[in-house]
Amino acid sequence: MRDNRLDRLRGFFIINMILYHGLYDLVYLFHWNFPLDRLWWYQQFIGMGFIAIAGFSANISRNSFIRGVKLLFWAMVLTFITSYFIPEEKIQFGVLHLLALSMLLTPVLKKGKNYSTFFFILFFFLFVVFKMELLPWKNLLPSNCISFIWGVPDKNFQSSDYYPLIPWFFLFGAGYYGKTKVKLVKKKTARDPLAFMGRHSLGIYLIHQPLLYLFFQILFH
Repeated sequence: MRDNRLDRLRGFFIINMILYHGLYDLVYLFHWNFPLDRLWWYQQFIGMGFIAIAGFSANISRNSFIRGVKLLFWAMVLTFITSYFIPEEKIQFGVLHLLALSMLLTPVLKKGKNYSTFFFILFFFLFVVFKMELLPWKNLLPSNCISFIWGVPDKNFQSSDYYPLIPWFFLFGAGYYGKTKVKLVKKKTARDPLAFMGRHSLGIYLIHQPLLYLFFQILFH
């Protein structure tokens, strides 16, 4: 038995992700004339939702390390496939990579579960995201061949989906500490399509783009 609310929320963001990526494909692969850049906020909203929910779930997971290793494997598969087949749209450190490393770093978060930590980490995340240009953090972090992981990519770095640890790990942490304020109740749940999508979000994430591309190819040719 499980509480359906978290699955339904994840399913809600899955649907929005599919809608946004459908628009993305129409604009960049099928050359639709649509100002997708105006929907930047929508893309951020979807990404934030997934990351915060993942942090929340990590607090109730029995083994975040195993989940992190599993996600990291699929993230690397995604990097290989996109680099080989669609190098112009390759994903080097997308949301899947971020979630994998964040789950592997959950022992760091376990050291301080309290409300003040939750509010501080959420505030810091929002400050970094919306006032990025005011912070000197890029000059303080080491720069090397993997520095794109913590948010300091070199000029040759390219990734069609990019969520570095800084600042996004802070949102994961906010979701993790947010669990201290919400109590889930285990209960029997009826069949729920939205919750079903939430429970199978990884599989849907991995196959939705090929299916979208195939659908549009059939539709337009």
